Amino acid sequence: MSLEILYHKLISGNRRVILHADQMLGDIPKKELVLTLLIRTYQVPEYDVKDRAVQGLVHEIGKKRVLDILEFGLNDSSQRVRWKSAKALACIGDETVVGSLISAMEDESEGVRRFAAQGLGNIGVRIGIDPLIRALGDGDRDVRRKATEALGKVAEAIENDGSVETVRMRGVKELMELLAEDDQLIREEAAKTLGMIGDKQAVDALIQATGDKNHQVRREAVKALGDIKDPKALPILTELLGDRQWSVRGEAVDALLKIGGPEVVSPITTALKDEDDFVKKRAVEGIALFGDEKGVELLLTALKDEGWIVRKYAAEALGSLMNEKRKDACVKALLEALDDRYAEVRVEAIHALSTIGERTVLQKLKELNKREEDERVKSAIKEGMDQIKVRLAETV
Repeated sequence: MSLEILYHKLISGNRRVILHADQMLGDIPKKELVLTLLIRTYQVPEYDVKDRAVQGLVHEIGKKRVLDILEFGLNDSSQRVRWKSAKALACIGDETVVGSLISAMEDESEGVRRFAAQGLGNIGVRIGIDPLIRALGDGDRDVRRKATEALGKVAEAIENDGSVETVRMRGVKELMELLAEDDQLIREEAAKTLGMIGDKQAVDALIQATGDKNHQVRREAVKALGDIKDPKALPILTELLGDRQWSVRGEAVDALLKIGGPEVVSPITTALKDEDDFVKKRAVEGIALFGDEKGVELLLTALKDEGWIVRKYAAEALGSLMNEKRKDACVKALLEALDDRYAEVRVEAIHALSTIGERTVLQKLKELNKREEDERVKSAIKEGMDQIKVRLAETV
C-alpha cells in the first residue's frame, strides 16, 4: 500500500477503513509514517488535523503508539517533521511527553520551540516552569509570546498546589520586562500572566502598563491589577474610568469592585454616568455588592437610565437589595418599571416584585397580564403571581 493511500485511510474518519490501515502500519518504518502522517496531514487546517488525523488516530490505534511516533519525529533531521511533531504533541497535551517537549524547547527551529512551549502550557505541570521562563528571553518574538501565554496557563493549573510560588520567585521579573516589548501581543500576554500569578511586586509595572498606547494591553493590565487586589492601584483605576476605550473603563469598574472598600463607592457612582451601556451595566452589578442604603439609592437612579440594559440590571439588583427602610420607594420604582418599553426590563421588575408578598403588587400584575402581549413577560407574570400567592398564604 502506498503512503498516500495509507494517509487517506488514516484521516478518513471511517472506523473500518482506519482499522484496515492499522493492519498495514507494522510494515512501514516509523520515519516514513511520521513523514506521511505529519507532513501531508498538516497541509489541511489545524482544527481538522486535531480532530481527525491526530485525535482520531489516538482513538483507533492507541495514544501510546501515536505519542511514540510523534516523539520520534521530534528527533528527525527534518526541521519540518520536528515542528509538525511538536504541533501535534501540543494538540494532544499528554503529561508523558513533557520531557520531550522540554528538550524541544532547545531546538534550533523557532517553530519547534514555539509549539513545544504551547504544549507545555496545555499540559500545565510544574516541571515546565523553568524552561518557559528561560524562553521569555528567546530571540524569536513568537516563541516569547507562546512562552508567556503558556506560563500563565501553567500558573493557573498549579495555583492550588503551592508550585505557583516558583513562578512568583523566578518569572515575575522577566514578565515585567516583557511589558516593555515592542510586540503588542507579548505585552498583552505578559500583563495577563502577571494577573494570574498575582504577585504584588508587579503592581508598579502594571500601573505603568495602563498607559500603554494599545487599548488591549491597557485592558489586560487593568484586569491584572484587579486580580492582584492591591489598594495601591485604586487611584489609577479611578483615573481609567475616563479612558477613551469602553472595554478599559469596564475592566476598571470590575477591578475597583474586586479591590473593594469604601473608597470605590464614589468612582463606581461616577461610572453610572458613563456613555457606554455596558460600562454602566457593570457598575450596576457592582453596586448590588454594596448592600447598603447608598446602593439602593444608586439603583433607584439607575432604574431611570436611558439604557435599557442598565434598567434591566438595576431592577434585578433591587430585588436582592430591597430592605424595609426603602421598601416603599423600591416597590414604587419597580411598579413603574412594569410599563417599560423593553420586555427584558419588565421581566426583571416582575421577578423583583415577586419577592414581596403584597396584594397591591398582585393586583398590578393581574392588570399587566390583561394587556401584556410578550410571551416572556406573560410567563414571568404567571410565575410571579404564584409566588406572591404562596407568600400571602404563609402570612395568614
